[in-house]
This record gives sequence, structure tokens and C-alpha cells, in this order.
Amino acid sequence: DAAQGVPEAGHEGILVMLCDTGRNVNIVNWKSRKINRVHAGSLGAESFALVSAIDEALTVQEILNDILGRKLDVHIATDNRSLWTSVQGSTTLHSAIIHRRIEMARQFFQYGFISQWLWIKGKENLADCLTKEPSAKNSDTRKIQNKLQEVMHTGKIPDWSECEVAYSPKLKTREFQRIDKL
Repeated sequence: DAAQGVPEAGHEGILVMLCDTGRNVNIVNWKSRKINRVHAGSLGAESFALVSAIDEALTVQEILNDILGRKLDVHIATDNRSLWTSVQGSTTLHSAIIHRRIEMARQFFQYGFISQWLWIKGKENLADCLTKEPSAKNSDTRKIQNKLQEVMHTGKIPDWSECEVAYSPKLKTREFQRIDKL
């Protein structure tokens, strides 16, 4: 996830979790940091955070593949609809920097490095609380913090209802499917 304060540099939040089919989860890595460049809007900050998240996830995947002796799938989720659709299609972007990041992410999905590209609702994005300061005005951030604490204590990831998937091994590239439960 990323938050953009204009004209300030944005802030990225990344969670890398190891999950099984039973929704058991362990947070293996997380990152919350200021993005080292100013972006014109949220798509710029989100695309920066996406490339960073892909790098983190693939690094963890490589380490775990070596330890376990088998390939683990990588699923990337975002709550930014513009980013989600830009990675899937040939959307014309006005910024060359954003275009390069989107194209890089697109290739990771198309060549099978990433198994699934998910869009989830903002209120279900656990990384959201790593980018925004909780306040009385922003009760959603507090709710997400509580969800993240619950995940850490129970070891179970919540169901993501109304999740949308693109780039899945079961789907052809750039084919979309709506799912009820992940």
C-alpha cells in the first residue's frame, strides 16, 4: 500500500506473509518507510510500492524455495483499482517513470513469477495501517490495525470477500474472474 501527501514524498507499507490453503498465516517480513521521491499522485506512489513489494516477495520466495525444496506461489494484492487495471492492460500512462514500473510489474505476472494479482477493498488491506497515521478522523486505519493484530495473534488471515483476481495460473493472461472467497 502507499499513501501520498502532496507535495511531500509518499509512504509505502508492505506485508509479506506465508499462507497455506487453510488460511493459516505468518508475517515473514514487513516494511513501512518513506518513499524517497515525490510523486505527482497516488498511482505513482502505489506503483513504486508495488515494485518494492514484488522485490520483497520474490526474495522471500527464493529463500523459502531453497529451504523447502519446492516452489511457493506468490500472490500480490492491492487496494488501488487504477494500479490493478493498469498492470493488466495497455493503459496509456502520462508519466514515463510510472509506465516503466507498471510494465515491469506486468512482465513479472505475464512470465509467471507472480501467481495471482488481486484487488481487495481498502478496508481489508492489512498493509494500509503501515502507511497512514491513525486518528480520530480515520477510524478505518484503527480497524485495520486491529485486524492486523488479530492476524498476528490468531495466525489466521481473514477472508477477502469481493476480491477480484487477474493473472492466475487457472486463468489465461489478462482474463478476469470475480471470486467470493480467497
